[in-house]
Amino acid sequence: MVGTAKVLRIAERVAGHFSDNLYLRIRFRRRFGWWPNVHRPKTFNEHLLRYRFRSKSDPRLPLLADKIGAKRIVAMKIGEHHLIPTIWSGPCLPPRAERNWPKPYVLKAAHRSGATIIVHDEEVENWDAIEAKCSNWLAKPFGVMGREWHYAKIAPMLLVDRASAGPASRRTI
Repeated sequence: MVGTAKVLRIAERVAGHFSDNLYLRIRFRRRFGWWPNVHRPKTFNEHLLRYRFRSKSDPRLPLLADKIGAKRIVAMKIGEHHLIPTIWSGPCLPPRAERNWPKPYVLKAAHRSGATIIVHDEEVENWDAIEAKCSNWLAKPFGVMGREWHYAKIAPMLLVDRASAGPASRRTI
């Protein structure tokens, strides 16, 4: 007997070759345990899914998903003083001798989500591991598997921000 989880996993793989609508509905069912109602959404996640379906051609989405571009928009609209300062940004890491950024700092990819390294002090600063992770971020297209088309329109870039104070800034990824 084949379990529901296995059937949904197979359905998600098969749906990967079909429409975004079908793929995302199956993925939603697999993650949350129920079929989404995007016509009359009740939960936050159903609202998000509905927004994704409706915003497919919204040209603002890539601008807002790009961490560097979003900072420019916020600076223009409400002022730079509302932003965490960017220490450095570029298409690849600078030579090691030039990476003398004040600690703590956050190194992240501007063109994808979840790609973050928090460095508190020199002991954590393992450049071999950091360079490998950044190369991986820059080389692989992001958003394809999750059907997040807007990430494909963002140029791969890295940025370093000053780490904000607070309990969340003590986490390392």
